[in-house]
Amino acid sequence: MSRSARYALAVAIIGVATMLRMVLSRSIGPDFPFATYYIGVTVAVWVCGTAPSIMACLLGYIGAEYFFYGGPAIAADPVAVLMYFAVTFAIIGVGRSMLHAKRRIDASMAEAKRRNHECEQEIGRRQRVEQELDAAKQTLADYTHTLEEQVAERTEKLTQTVKSLEGFCYSIAHDLRTPIRAMQGYAIVLAEECALNAPAKEYTRKISDSACRMDQLVQDLLAYGRLTHEPVALSAVDVESVLDQLLSHMQDETHDAQVSVLRPLPKVLAQPTILTQALGNLIRNALKFVKPGTMPNIYIRAEELPYSIRICIDDNGIGIDQQYHDKIFNVFERLHHPEEYPGTGIGLAIVKKGVERLGGRVGLNSMPGKGSCFWIELEKAGAAVGKVVNGATNKMLSQAS
Repeated sequence: MSRSARYALAVAIIGVATMLRMVLSRSIGPDFPFATYYIGVTVAVWVCGTAPSIMACLLGYIGAEYFFYGGPAIAADPVAVLMYFAVTFAIIGVGRSMLHAKRRIDASMAEAKRRNHECEQEIGRRQRVEQELDAAKQTLADYTHTLEEQVAERTEKLTQTVKSLEGFCYSIAHDLRTPIRAMQGYAIVLAEECALNAPAKEYTRKISDSACRMDQLVQDLLAYGRLTHEPVALSAVDVESVLDQLLSHMQDETHDAQVSVLRPLPKVLAQPTILTQALGNLIRNALKFVKPGTMPNIYIRAEELPYSIRICIDDNGIGIDQQYHDKIFNVFERLHHPEEYPGTGIGLAIVKKGVERLGGRVGLNSMPGKGSCFWIELEKAGAAVGKVVNGATNKMLSQAS
């Protein structure tokens, strides 16, 4: 409501109060001329506000003076006038306070409604977000399940393919030995039974040597293939007994070397044949890779770790640079020319694959010119005797890594 309208309404209220007092004059007479003006001021302060109600109070006094006193009311009835102004101003003060309280209540209610509306909107938004999140989770779960199925299916196909390729390579390597042996045999017959000149005999010898190297390469490939696809049954193996048997069989190879064993050697969880092959390859490497004119000196010992046993083969060989420590365990990796240090380049790969099939690890510590320490780390015996291993996974590996 505009300001002028509130003042006009206050005038109208006092006019109604005056008419009402005139009507009541027939029953109550001239007494209490301000009676209806109290009501008028009360209505004015509530409906029109403070300033219009003050104007209504003054108009009420003027109306009473004009219509009911017929002269100055303050002179005629000062008590009634003073009481009128005291009561009406009290009514205006109380009404003003009540109006302010009402405005604060209205403002609080409006703010509460606004916040309630915002809360409803926020609740609705969060519900939509939760629904979208649930839908996204379900989509992700479906996608994960589908992906797991695809991975499992492709892994199975890849495993079958790898096994097929391994079997194929194993068969090829096995069949290659027949023509190689024939080449070697014919070269020997040619050298022994035919009259050949010196160059021809040299060529024949080279053919025979090449055939021998090829046959050794094929045998190493066959050994590597067997380690790749055959299951391995683990049991408690006495390393000391395996090493004694191995050194006994290698007497012809070690007669010009110094081989020392720090006893006793503990038992490990392994497979005797694979362990013998791995230790034999490491010892043969230690015998071979020494400087010309140097007597090989090999020291075999064991270290007990929290979850495993580490078998170390120390030598006084030519050593290996740090950058090649991982590379030399790969198939066909060689650091020297075959004429300088003969070999197929598969020996250490066989060691690594065999130790992995036993659920262990292999490594070395070496520096050029300062010898090498190749080590094999296997689980302690008694942890899981009799289990079958199809891959290199066990408690020792997971905790050592």
